[in-house]
Formats: sequence, C-alpha cells, structure tokens
Amino acid sequence: YVLPLSPDRVLIEDTRFSETPSLDRPAFRAAISAYAASRGLGEGVLVREETGVLPMPYGGSPAPAIPRAPGPIIGGYGGGWFHPATGYSFPAAVRLAAAIGALPEGQIFGPALAALARSIGRQARFSRMLNRLLFHGFAGADRWRVMARFYHLPEPTIRRFYAMAMSPADAARIIVGRPPRGLSMRRLLTANAA
Repeated sequence: YVLPLSPDRVLIEDTRFSETPSLDRPAFRAAISAYAASRGLGEGVLVREETGVLPMPYGGSPAPAIPRAPGPIIGGYGGGWFHPATGYSFPAAVRLAAAIGALPEGQIFGPALAALARSIGRQARFSRMLNRLLFHGFAGADRWRVMARFYHLPEPTIRRFYAMAMSPADAARIIVGRPPRGLSMRRLLTANAA
C-alpha cells in the first residue's frame, strides 16, 4: 500500500505472506520500484527502509498468559500479548499497559487483568483460525484474494479487528459469505489432518 506522508513523500509497504521467514530484499526493492514507477511516482530517493518478518501463528497457545502475583507481567510476544493475524504487538501492549495503569496497586493481579487476558485470548483464537484458513486453505498465489476481500469490509469492522476488540457480529462479517476464489477444502482438510 501507499501512504502519503507529505506532498512529496510517501511510504510504500509491500507485505508478503510466506511459509518461511526468508526475505529476498533485492527482489522486494525491485518490486517496490516497479510499483512506484507504474503509479507515476518517479525514481524518488529512498529515505528509509525497514524490513521484517512477523509471525502469523495458527497453532500453539491461543491466549496471553494471565498475570499472576508476585511474578513479573510479561507482555508482547513473550507473554502472548500480540495479534496473531497481523503480527503486531502494540495494540495489545497498549491495552495491557492502560489496564495496569488504571488499577490500584493492590489489585493489579486481580480479576480485571484476568478478564482482559481472556478477552485478548478470544480474539487471538479467532485470528489463529483465520491464519489457519489463509495458510492451509489457499495456495500462496491466492492468498492476496483473502486480504482483498477483508479490506472491502466496513472500516469500523477492520478497525476493531486490528484493535483485537471485535464483536461476534464482526467475526461473522469476516467469515460469512462467499469465500474468496482459491479456497480449497481438500487442501484445508489435508493440512488439518496432518
């Protein structure tokens, strides 16, 4: 996607879904340059570059650890406080920090934090299921169709998905309807059986 930062500066992000964590940086740079040229953005000057690989788990622990006294509270990836379908940990970290900051000192390890962990856990389970569908139900060349369908959903649904604050109606809106082209039930069932 392209995000204008000023009249003469843009951010171009190229997101790929892969079975492995390897990055072919020269190929990605060339693809981004070709994309920019196709959009009339010209040669331009590279101001900053960032690369990374974010996990999109579909197995493992579906929920963040419920903080227990007297131990430390482990946030981020290490504590399971991240969004499995985006790889982002910031939204969950902000919710965790805000919850801790709002609690009286003697109640930090109480029911409010446990309820937040369970809520994030429910969102994480749904996201892991979506990841399983994406990686096991679609061939690599068809995964973009899933994302294209997702980004045609109403903006508030997308916002709540990213914030890990979806309602049951949001979850239904994401999965109900005609599936994107390329879904293979055989592929999905074979992968799940393995």
